[in-house]
Amino acid sequence: MKPIVLILTLVLGSSVMGMSLDTSCMDADFLTSQPPEADKAAVTRGERDFSVNLMKSLFYGFNATGNNGNIFISPSSIYQTLMLSYFGAAGKTETELAKVLGLGDLDKDAVKRAYLFERAYQEIREKNPDLGYELTHVNKFYFDRELPLSSCMQLLLQNELEPVDFGNPEKTRKVNNSID
Repeated sequence: MKPIVLILTLVLGSSVMGMSLDTSCMDADFLTSQPPEADKAAVTRGERDFSVNLMKSLFYGFNATGNNGNIFISPSSIYQTLMLSYFGAAGKTETELAKVLGLGDLDKDAVKRAYLFERAYQEIREKNPDLGYELTHVNKFYFDRELPLSSCMQLLLQNELEPVDFGNPEKTRKVNNSID
């Protein structure tokens, strides 16, 4: 069976990975309690609606131009990458991303909690050979290791962070194009 690998990357200019993680920016039970079902459902509904709207928009655009070629996209991967951007956004950008992602009135902490728990369940599903297929999400934030990144973002995005040396473009290109 061939693995299906979905890759969408977003370059972020930030971080040093050697810092100790400070969880003071999260509420006391952030990592110990499961998010409410309503919060998980809202994030899932946001991803589903985003995916459907993206597909409708793409097919409308293709039909309007008369293009009948093949296209391949991963709405899930695009959504997850925009979600990573949302976590680092503030102000108007945060508001606009929340709207596009269909997050409704959920506060950012509720979205973070739902995201972390979904990622944990995804890790379990990815390691389950009984599913009959292999699906691996490989969304990454490539960041310049010379710049600081908040410890909360490090904790939240630990599997999605990849330190690179933007001063060495050839080495960075090789890291960016490899799949581990």
